[in-house]
Formats: sequence, C-alpha cells, structure tokens
Amino acid sequence: MAAAREFRAMATELCTRLSQKLGIAREALVHSGHDSGRLDAEWDYYFHGLECCFTSRRTGQVLDVELSFGDEFGVLDPWFFHRFLATTDRYAALAAKLVDGYHDTKRALDVLVGTGRLSRVTGAFAEHARHGVVAKDSEAV
Repeated sequence: MAAAREFRAMATELCTRLSQKLGIAREALVHSGHDSGRLDAEWDYYFHGLECCFTSRRTGQVLDVELSFGDEFGVLDPWFFHRFLATTDRYAALAAKLVDGYHDTKRALDVLVGTGRLSRVTGAFAEHARHGVVAKDSEAV
C-alpha cells in the first residue's frame, strides 16, 4: 500500500509539473501532442498512447502514468506498477517476489481491491472505456 500511495503522489506531482511546463491543464495532458523532453534536471518524459513515462536520470526510477482518467494520475496498471516497484530501490525486493511482472502484480492488486484497500475507477473518455484501480485517499485498515 505504501508503494501504491507513493506512486499516486509522485505521478500526480510529475503530471502537475509537466502540465505547468507545457502550459496546459493537467487533464489535457492526454491530448497534448508532445512527444518527449526534459521535465527538469532529473526527470525525462515521453508520451506514448494514452500514457506518459517519466524516467529519473539520477536513479533510473520509472513512473509510467495513465493519462485517460481525467485528473487522476495514480491508476495502477499492473505492468507499469511492477516496473515502478522494480526501479525503486525500497520496493525492488517486493517486485522480485512478483515473478510474472504483469499477472502476479494484477493478482496482488485484485486482492487489495477485494479487501477494500484500493478503489476501482473508470476512464474519463467514453471512446476509451478503460478501468483501473487507485490507492484510496485515506486508509482505515
């Protein structure tokens, strides 16, 4: 859960900073028309499909962010979340336990949804009927 909350916070911060740099609203990032560039001295970004991948030049950490959920950037795609875990030193051991990066991570996320620790969300664009899960704003469990 700590990793899910951290992913959400970092993704929101990076997307906020990128939207400011590009001079567009955060929810407009999905249609920005930009390819790639440097966010700042540490982070590079590149858009692909309905996502934007941020990579730290300093640490190698990767946050691949789903952009088709309006103003919600913490959606946990199993593959993207596993990549975040594997490239974040404090979560690398957890990533190693998820042997099949996609399927094992998806099963773990499904368990967290089932226990009420993650929330389901639906994409903001009807033509891209996407669904995902996010860490809740607060956690009572």
